[in-house]
Amino acid sequence: MYMPVLKVKGGELSALKASQVELLSPLLELVPPKPADDPAKVIQTRAKEIARAWRHEIRVDVLQFVAAVGEVLPSGVHVLDALDTALMSHGVPLIPVTGLGRTATFQTAAAGVAARRGRGAALRLQASDLQRPGLAQGYALQAATDLGLPATGIDLILDLQGVAPATMASLATAADHTLTALYATPTGAAAPAWRACYVVAGGYPVNPSGVAPGSVTPLPRADWQLWSTHTFPVATVYGDYGVDSPAFPGTGGRAFSNIKYTTDQDWLFIRGINVTMPGGRSQFLANCKILTARPEFKGAAFSKGDTFIANTCTAGATQGNPQQWRAAMYSHHIAFVLDQLRGHGAAAPVRHGPPAPPLPAPGVKKAKGASKTPKGPKAPAARASKSKS
Repeated sequence: MYMPVLKVKGGELSALKASQVELLSPLLELVPPKPADDPAKVIQTRAKEIARAWRHEIRVDVLQFVAAVGEVLPSGVHVLDALDTALMSHGVPLIPVTGLGRTATFQTAAAGVAARRGRGAALRLQASDLQRPGLAQGYALQAATDLGLPATGIDLILDLQGVAPATMASLATAADHTLTALYATPTGAAAPAWRACYVVAGGYPVNPSGVAPGSVTPLPRADWQLWSTHTFPVATVYGDYGVDSPAFPGTGGRAFSNIKYTTDQDWLFIRGINVTMPGGRSQFLANCKILTARPEFKGAAFSKGDTFIANTCTAGATQGNPQQWRAAMYSHHIAFVLDQLRGHGAAAPVRHGPPAPPLPAPGVKKAKGASKTPKGPKAPAARASKSKS
């Protein structure tokens, strides 16, 4: 099982749709709207995009969206409630994601979603929470109480956020202390049996610098190196931010024809240029040719992303666009990580609930009298353990 942390954007969702659903337990981050956009309409649009890519229960963290527009929409509806209603209109149940520092209003909304959908909730601890492991369990158990759920209905997500080779050891130690505290036996009660425990980190740098266009630079996958070489005090599921930094960018920004290609211990970073510059789009074709000539290229059949990269090098093929390029990079990354996890004995299938029926194609209306999507039985995510030889 693998938890890719993906922003709700076209490229990331396209890669998710093309991946092995039964091995994934994704965490989505709702991207804030542009200043001129109506937040309620953005939620409706994003919910439909999510539902087209993923037909099972889904964890979505709205923290950054809320930070930009506030918790409550002008209509008086909480962002979580609006997202839950929008997703469920497409047959996709929401698993609310909360954290130790969320407001009482946020926790109440998360508890309401958890009660309506019966799929539990997720508690996401961030790097700042590792600085107080002695208090972590108390806060976590209070959050469980606020959610109205037992620990067995809550996924722990320990998000180490940005990690580099120089910080791997200190973050691993802090994670150990925090996990030990979270699973300790409180006075007068049994030790909490959390539903699953995910350790997530992001090793990709915010902005690789000092790299000339067309040059190939290996960037260390410190997130994978930390998890695959360290033995945590409890069974954990691996998660990462794919080919992106955990840092949340602003809306908009410039698109570059970069390639970020995942290998065993590194990403191969092939620098592109701004696509608005002369030759910006053709630089992606040049970079694809560089990549496919290297021994690290896994071949066109490895993933849909690799197929796209190989096809781009075919005479007369289109060069695609930045969204397709991102989809290709994420598609390859997800397939590659799943291969690595199989080697670690940690690619157990996820027990998703029954999938919702496929959405009609764009422009096709749902037939009158069509049956509503069944809610399906409660299906908590499987606990995965990491085996070491």
